Amino acid sequence: MISRNDPKIMQLAQAIAKAEGFGPPTNLPTRINNPGDMCLGDRGYGVQSGKTIFPNVADGWAALTRECYLMLTGESHLYNPTKTFLQVATLYTGGDAAEAWATIVSGVLGLTPQNTLEDFLDK
Repeated sequence: MISRNDPKIMQLAQAIAKAEGFGPPTNLPTRINNPGDMCLGDRGYGVQSGKTIFPNVADGWAALTRECYLMLTGESHLYNPTKTFLQVATLYTGGDAAEAWATIVSGVLGLTPQNTLEDFLDK
């Protein structure tokens, strides 16, 4: 079982942030402190283009790492460790550029889009 502070959680979160374009100051995920570019509704700071605005980047990272923890433990209602990165991408992105997203995320982690989250855990 994976613990909440397992380094794999942050590795997955960082890979997702890269795929979502977090970092460059003009990109939406960076401007709204949302490294995962997540649509979690208004958490008190509004939404922009359907994406949740977080009050600071630490809160945005906390939300993303929580989501990654749920993905890797199977506690998510959408994701489970047996899903491939391509399957995760299709759900995470709503199908929008899922192949590119899966390629980036899995590549950062040293895997392929056909690998599963479980493969990442076992790596």
